[in-house]
Amino acid sequence: MVEQGIVQSSEESQIMYDLVGVLVHTGTAESGHYYSYIRDPRPHPGVPETQVQWYEFNDSEVKPWKIEELDHWCYGGPEPSYDPAYFQEAPNKSYSAYMLFYRKRPKNSAMSAIMPHTLMPPSEVKQKVQLCNDEFVRKYVLFGEDLTTFVANLLRSMPKSESSPLEDCEVVSLDTPISALYPLVLGLQVYRLIVTRLEFRSSVEKFCTALKAAVRSSPAARHYFYAWLLKTPGCLKDLLLVNNNDKSRSQSAQLIATALIGEEVARPRSYNPENGVDVLDLEIVRTIIGDLAGLIYSAADHWRTWNEYFETLALIANDPDWAKLLIDENMVIGCCYHYMHIHFNRNRLPPRGFPRLKYPDSERLRPNYRRLVTLLSRLLPLHVIPEESVTERNYQSPDQLSVLVDAEFEFLFLDWDVDLPIATRRGSFNVFVHRLFDTSAEINDISRIVRWMLSETLSRNGLNDQKIGVINALLRQTDPNGIFTADALDVMVKLMDTPNDEEGEVAKWRGLMLFTLKRISAWNAHLRDSIFGTEYIAFWRSIYDFDSRGEGFRGLVVQQLPILLPNLLYSNESLAREKAAGWAMEIIPQFLEDETVAETLATRSLAELFTKLCWHTELFLERKITISERYATVQSVVPPVLVILRLIVITFPGVQESAEKNIESIPVVTPC
Repeated sequence: MVEQGIVQSSEESQIMYDLVGVLVHTGTAESGHYYSYIRDPRPHPGVPETQVQWYEFNDSEVKPWKIEELDHWCYGGPEPSYDPAYFQEAPNKSYSAYMLFYRKRPKNSAMSAIMPHTLMPPSEVKQKVQLCNDEFVRKYVLFGEDLTTFVANLLRSMPKSESSPLEDCEVVSLDTPISALYPLVLGLQVYRLIVTRLEFRSSVEKFCTALKAAVRSSPAARHYFYAWLLKTPGCLKDLLLVNNNDKSRSQSAQLIATALIGEEVARPRSYNPENGVDVLDLEIVRTIIGDLAGLIYSAADHWRTWNEYFETLALIANDPDWAKLLIDENMVIGCCYHYMHIHFNRNRLPPRGFPRLKYPDSERLRPNYRRLVTLLSRLLPLHVIPEESVTERNYQSPDQLSVLVDAEFEFLFLDWDVDLPIATRRGSFNVFVHRLFDTSAEINDISRIVRWMLSETLSRNGLNDQKIGVINALLRQTDPNGIFTADALDVMVKLMDTPNDEEGEVAKWRGLMLFTLKRISAWNAHLRDSIFGTEYIAFWRSIYDFDSRGEGFRGLVVQQLPILLPNLLYSNESLAREKAAGWAMEIIPQFLEDETVAETLATRSLAELFTKLCWHTELFLERKITISERYATVQSVVPPVLVILRLIVITFPGVQESAEKNIESIPVVTPC
């Protein structure tokens, strides 16, 4: 037999394939469920094949299933039964066949066709499948590098011009012929339909670079891009949420954001005589940002791919004018609800647009909140906490700070009453700040948010409990036996800089930081078995170096040396012991010339340090203190301690006389 130039044997032409199983998927591309329909494989003598039983296997449930229902449960398409009160048109089925299983048999076998002819797909379905296949074949060549390279060259040929004001370049319709912008028109279509679906490689990166340059080439090109984003149905959602290519989503985020925050975009303003405030011009840009903000409600459906969506908003929020517009679009409450939904008060109705969330939030699986926190870190500093309760935000000038409404305050300052670490009492604990570390957010973003929360609660009466809750959250995260200790210590170092230059505010802030450091210093007694010994050395060293004006921080560090150094010099980690010894040898001689540290304080602290080092050395040599590190020996541990003891005696000769112990009391002295 000859068919399309291929010679087939008569035996091969008699082979048939019978359907014996169907794997079905229900849900979306982000999440869903699989189950199967399977034909009973056991022999059935005398039973017509059309009457052989099929079964549905759905997790632990197995039940009979009728092959006659194949078209309904496996063909997809519109849902035949739906409630018109909720849907204007029939929604598509969320379930359809995902994989088919066939069994090969000779055509002349006694086994008849498993699926009768009447259950074959309807002719219109077969025709649609054929059209889709033909379209795929025609478009196959479009996904090669030749087309993207050609269009990228066209984009580079776009003439650059800044002669026309941006507001005079409005594009009424995408169908309007604009010959000068044809490369951009073609480039945007190729980008959405082809480039965003390609594997990220050098040719794709060059195309994206050329497209960004073309959009910025002239006000007319920028305005056409705005119109394309608005007038192309589902464009923003497709580029930032639906697309499963993470690098493509990131390129789209940068493309959209850079087009919206140009110097000539957000600056034009006009005076509104109705309310007496300035308003931003360029309504089309305001509309795009409003549409972007509106996607916050459907982000839960695409939680696996939403990182680039929040990246876009965070880039836009770099411009204070557009950040204020995002605030007016209720972006803060939307982010807070996504971020804190597992702690939302179930007795209250959720915010508008959030009837339910469709993603998990557990230790095993949760969305990526990194860029969401970045966005919040750029929006929250533009707020002030009002003296009185505020339920709705009133429009203000872009130059004014926004007022934090009650719903936002409830999320940001949600406190639990918990047992505080290294304390004998219970106290408030800020859940929002605790989660900042738990979501692997960037240190700068966490610092910016915590700084704003502390500075606002510090300057408002009646918010002392909220302020203490934030401090207690930091205290819990600096636990030397915790998980995010290093991050929490880095945040504390960044908080040391005062938020403003007003003398009274500086004094309040320094007092608050000193109070917080005193709470954190209680962890110093628990550092010997910690894996964060080196981080704590770096932390206290930074605090000591930061205070050069005698504002109390150095005094606190000097007071903590008798607790801090003995535990770290006999730490289970060799690097912590080495860092502690190096720091001690560096700062002890400085006490003689450091005017910010009182001589009596230094002498008293060093005398206590001298006594405790002698005690620890005796206990170590008598094996009452053990170091679990495999290669720790007396020769590697004790000599640096003896050097420090002798340095103390040389620097402050009166220390050994006032100390309770002395070097000679050590039972075994190992030569240095």
